[in-house]
Amino acid sequence: MGHGNLNDMKEILAIVESLRATRGDPNGKSPVENFGFISCANAVHIKHVPFYEPCVILVLSGRKTMMEGRLPIVGEAGDVIAVPAPASFDLRNEPDTHSKQYRALILPFNNDLLGRLVRTHDIAHDSKRHHIQVLKFGRDETLLASVKHYLSSVGDHKLMAHRLMEILLILAG
Repeated sequence: MGHGNLNDMKEILAIVESLRATRGDPNGKSPVENFGFISCANAVHIKHVPFYEPCVILVLSGRKTMMEGRLPIVGEAGDVIAVPAPASFDLRNEPDTHSKQYRALILPFNNDLLGRLVRTHDIAHDSKRHHIQVLKFGRDETLLASVKHYLSSVGDHKLMAHRLMEILLILAG
């Protein structure tokens, strides 16, 4: 897998910002269609953050640290963190030293979509595994292109669902 660059993050951020301008809240957490956006100018440490649905978090700027037990999972700009649910994690969001902003895109999905992914694409799945963990994926051009496609589909729910499946398939590969 190739590495995405910071220009990809800027492009994705520009798309998200344009969608937020017409649909979101200018401060803090902004749900827009089928995704969320987190932005902060100061380091934030929150304990026991509940995740009701699994999600994929793309760090656009800054650093996200999630504690799974005593193990920190650290995502930098361009990294993707897959979060299982239902679960609760301690997390820390730290702004980038240059832009002074932490920004992240959150793509929630449901377990039905994961089940369909496993069945449709014949992906091995250990149903006896009780503990599903947080997974970190490094920068990847194909994944970032898929996120851009997903964002360009806002308003078309069928196409958004298809493109979310594409993102999950890339992560499963």
